[in-house]
Amino acid sequence: MLLSTHESKSAHVAFGLPARCSLFASKCRKRLRAGFWPSHQTACSGGAERFFSDLKIHAITPLAEVGPVVDIAAIARQLTQVGYIVLDKPLLATLSSGLLARCQDDGCVRFLPAQIGRGQAKQQIDSIRGDVISWLDDANVTDRAYLLWMEQLRLGLNAALYLGLFDYECHYAIYGDGAGYAKHSDVLNGKRNRILSTVYYLNENWQVADGGELRLFEADGVSAIATVNPVFGSMIIFLSEYFPHEVLAACKKRRSIAGWFRVRDSR
Repeated sequence: MLLSTHESKSAHVAFGLPARCSLFASKCRKRLRAGFWPSHQTACSGGAERFFSDLKIHAITPLAEVGPVVDIAAIARQLTQVGYIVLDKPLLATLSSGLLARCQDDGCVRFLPAQIGRGQAKQQIDSIRGDVISWLDDANVTDRAYLLWMEQLRLGLNAALYLGLFDYECHYAIYGDGAGYAKHSDVLNGKRNRILSTVYYLNENWQVADGGELRLFEADGVSAIATVNPVFGSMIIFLSEYFPHEVLAACKKRRSIAGWFRVRDSR
């Protein structure tokens, strides 16, 4: 199975897209940010099923060296109805193995301690965030293959949901034994240009007892709605603005690629 979903306690983001309207359209995003979801829902209700049945782009064009066909319509539906989706092995095993080989910090100067905050306020606080990171390099053939797949995903989601995504940034992340990332939002203070967050997991033979889960919370940051195990070859995609989340401590090294689809900054 190429696609799987994790159930939440409730339909946290029960959007309901009509044929010519989308949560992600500029006007709708502004209303939601201002807290006007009830009036938006009233104005835009009743068209979700027609929207998805009319959707012409159903899959990413398969790239032989990257991955199999992925159902864009299914991803779009899950994002609008629930707000997140977990994909099971969307990339070829050979590419996943290559990415794992790239995500090694043993004697590698590419990886640096992650920081929190923006600009001059950036700081390293291991008790809050304990990973080391290395940004993907388009000059590397393996990194470029992953970035190409994400570019195809960007184009597909733009066509399906009118997202206006204009780029994607991502880095390798390695959490050491006992390290995690405290509850946080992927939307940086003062900026709202991150729309979709992605995490691709690179942990072979990972067991539940190993820990390192990603835990998603309701928008208020109180109620947990999903816990995702970081198993090898799986990917989670979720709405950046609506899900505070945390990385639980693991019993051994935990590896992944964290990334964000962005629109042009809108304050």
